[in-house]
Amino acid sequence: MSKSVALVLASGGARGLAQIGAIEELERRGYKIHSIASSSMGSVIGGAYASGHLNDLSEWMKSLDKSAVFQLLDFTFSLGFVKAERVFNHIRKIFNDPNIEDFEIDLKIIATNMQKEQEHIFDSGSLIDAMRASTAYPTVITPFMHNGEMLVDGGVLNPLPMNRVRRLPNDILVSIDLGAKIPYHAPNLKKNDQKTNEISAFASAKRIFNKYYNNNTKKDTHKNWSYFKLVTQTINVMHNQLNELALQHHAPDINIPISFRAADTFDFYRADELIEYGRMQAAITLDNYEASLKV
Repeated sequence: MSKSVALVLASGGARGLAQIGAIEELERRGYKIHSIASSSMGSVIGGAYASGHLNDLSEWMKSLDKSAVFQLLDFTFSLGFVKAERVFNHIRKIFNDPNIEDFEIDLKIIATNMQKEQEHIFDSGSLIDAMRASTAYPTVITPFMHNGEMLVDGGVLNPLPMNRVRRLPNDILVSIDLGAKIPYHAPNLKKNDQKTNEISAFASAKRIFNKYYNNNTKKDTHKNWSYFKLVTQTINVMHNQLNELALQHHAPDINIPISFRAADTFDFYRADELIEYGRMQAAITLDNYEASLKV
């Protein structure tokens, strides 16, 4: 059985943290990842793995509660409402901003060029710049300017970039789909590992945000929808549909499904739960795959 893996990591916001657990399970079973193609949050996970900092990223994410997530947000009102400089300054401290071409693992990070209306593929140059461009979630995180051109989230055109990963003879194609239409079953965690308290700073941030972005005051059938929810849900629906088409067209050897109900886009304070969920889903999927090879 081949254990050489070409890995595809998807867009999906905080659900992308599940990809950490899935990679850890692949490694635990002896699978060797030789190439990665990634979009949006997948680019952060893929970049962390390729640069040897996946555990460092995991530990940092697990340390965040709602208040810490809020403190990382640098608000603006210019083609988005978050600049993301605080987040990526911290990531730069963890990763030291290496160049993509220096990794042993072949890494491709997908962004979207708005002027050219096409994908921009980072396979060299600054890892941090590539991740920042790929995660520029439309209307939420400001675009990234690269050589005079505006780049946004890779998930706009290719949220599960199956067609961009480098293949080798006899390897296996593994994808992690963050938009799977399956029920979400939360893993059992110790109580001291769960972050359930509503932090006052985060609650204040939501009130401020809703003041500017939720103009719906009428009690009608849309009363539970805000501007923010409409934008994120619209993009999620788009991503999920594109993911399904990519899976149908490229047919991976192993697809690890992550429920689209697992988390909202910005639930990064739930890292413990989501990483463990990804590990759980990977274990189930790999058990089935390995059993099928023995038949």
